[in-house]
Amino acid sequence: MSRRLDTILIDAKTAANAKGTIGLADIANIDEIGIYTEFDHTSEAGTVVIETASAPDYAGTWAVLATINWAAIDKSHYTAITGVYRALQARISSAITSGTVTVRLVGNLT
Repeated sequence: MSRRLDTILIDAKTAANAKGTIGLADIANIDEIGIYTEFDHTSEAGTVVIETASAPDYAGTWAVLATINWAAIDKSHYTAITGVYRALQARISSAITSGTVTVRLVGNLT
């Protein structure tokens, strides 16, 4: 029986560069990851990027895996990521105007 990782990386945030990070200890046994990015009913614009680096505390520029642009209020976006990663983060790259965004990561642990 597999277990599931289900964690919120960004919880109803608006500010540019707000981020949530997950490291190797949590994602080492996951090979497929689903990320839900949900803009609330008052949002009007904004962008979230999903990024990876060699460690959660990496201070340089992270590699972008996906870019999620605001498209409509109450809109849920799904991003599937397959691969091996040491650290992942969701980061608001362009501020969410007039509302918030929540980013949830899920994956099956082997």
